[in-house]
Amino acid sequence: MQLFTTGDVLRITGLPPSVWCRDGVVKSIDERSGTGNHRRFTTMQVVGIAVAAEVRDSEQGCSLSYVQKVVEAFANMDESELVKTLQKKGTTHFAGLHHGSPILNEKKYTRPDVRAIYQHVTETVAERVRQSSNPTGRSCGLAPT
Repeated sequence: MQLFTTGDVLRITGLPPSVWCRDGVVKSIDERSGTGNHRRFTTMQVVGIAVAAEVRDSEQGCSLSYVQKVVEAFANMDESELVKTLQKKGTTHFAGLHHGSPILNEKKYTRPDVRAIYQHVTETVAERVRQSSNPTGRSCGLAPT
């Protein structure tokens, strides 16, 4: 399982998740707290954070409790299930939640493009893996599993 640090999440989403973690909106996989402890997030949590951030920043906006529900919904979704859903025609944009699960529909209005978000997250993983094998021996992002 690939894990991301708060710095990775910031680079991917443009959002520092530490604020949402501190306020209890987002919980890291290992729920570390305090200064100097790097929280770690799964791929699906990062996708959920990115989707929630786009919804929150949209004209429509949303409450922090909805942000929490969006992140939890994606975190509880199996990555292979998301991939299958994204492969179906017309199921690429976040439309909302239904019984705690994300609903994806065709593009309407300015809904977050989950396919593009997921692709960005997975490309970041691949790039970090390539960088982690650099000859200097320095660690380059991505939390150890």
